[in-house]
Amino acid sequence: HICVNDQGAVTSVFWAPPFEGPLQVPECDVEEYFRAYHAFAMLIEAREHQETTRIQTRLQPGTLVTFNNRRMVHGRSRFHEQSAGGRHLQGCYTSMEVYVNRLRVLQNRGLDPALRSPGIPIARVGDQDHS
Repeated sequence: HICVNDQGAVTSVFWAPPFEGPLQVPECDVEEYFRAYHAFAMLIEAREHQETTRIQTRLQPGTLVTFNNRRMVHGRSRFHEQSAGGRHLQGCYTSMEVYVNRLRVLQNRGLDPALRSPGIPIARVGDQDHS
């Protein structure tokens, strides 16, 4: 669930308990895995953590929210049906490579002269190296 780069730095965390499949680790790692799993769950749920890191907002119709799914723990609160209508939430996903490629295409087209500068490499996005 936690990916690290070759230097041991965390590059992404996959945390979706309702969607987890069977644990696939060597038997000797099961206890350590669940100790770490429990500690991480407690950190995510800790009130002190939420008060300093949570951003909570009510979205208005037509609002778009975008973020790197591997760099932000996210969720939504319970929805209370109102007489004005229902809730419509639509999601989509793209790979980091598609995002980086689009930046490079825009850079090469020169739509923004500042982006054409060879001094602005598009190589580091998140903790991934795309050079």
